[in-house]
Parts: sequence; structure tokens; C-alpha cells
Amino acid sequence: MRVDNRTFCRVALAAMLWLGAGCAPTPATAPASGPAEPGDSKGGQTAYTSMTMIDLETGMRLAAECKYSDAIKKLSTVLPVLEHSNDHKNAAECAFWMGFCEEKLGHYQLAANHYKKVVQQFSRQPVAEQAKLRLGVLPSAESRPKSPD
Repeated sequence: MRVDNRTFCRVALAAMLWLGAGCAPTPATAPASGPAEPGDSKGGQTAYTSMTMIDLETGMRLAAECKYSDAIKKLSTVLPVLEHSNDHKNAAECAFWMGFCEEKLGHYQLAANHYKKVVQQFSRQPVAEQAKLRLGVLPSAESRPKSPD
């Protein structure tokens, strides 16, 4: 049975969310003086604006819709905030989906970089195993067609 890219994207995203690798953390409540800033922490929990989570969800939705370039743009703004806030679960998810989108666009080295980041920096997160699997199926540099100069 052959599955097209669009179907694969939707199934992959649904499977990841179903397996508990979703994007619904419980960020700390913003201080009374105003909204939380990225990197603020209160009581050992990570605090950042709810806009960060909305952007992460939007990026993942764009990936599921096979709008890979748009997803990468959105997710690339979210990843540094999640990393700075020590939200390892969502940072790993974000990096994984950036790798997935780069892979689908044929940018295999960029995809590998994102997957390696997940495996190396977020090895305890559920999505790290998926990143290892994706690294294993990426075409090697020798098998890729050369780009025209």
C-alpha cells in the first residue's frame, strides 16, 4: 500500500499526539504585575506567554497540513523560547517537527541537525526515539541528487 505525503503527515501528527507527545504543558501562572516573560520561572515551573504555546500548536498544525515552509518559520520562532524556558518536552517536540518539515522539503542535512538535537539534548523525551528512527531513514549524502550550480 502506498501512502501519499499528505496522508503520512496527518497520520504521523495524529500518532504523535495520541502517544502523549502533545503540546499541552502547564506553564506557571503569570505574575500579577503582567504577563510572564520567556525564561521567567516561578516555583520551579517554566513560565512563558500563552502565545508561545499557540505558536507551537500553529506550527504543528501547519506541518500536518503539509505546509512545511510555513511550519518551519513558525516553529523556528518558538524553539528558542522553549529552550530558554527549560520546557524540554515542548522544545523536543518543536525541534522534531522542524526536522520532519525539513526532511519533507528535501533538506536532509537540516533535518538531520534537528533530529540530532532532539536525540542529544532531549534524550529523555518521548519524541527522542522517533528522532532516532527518522535519522535512520534519511538519505545519505552519497545517495542525494546533486543540486545544480
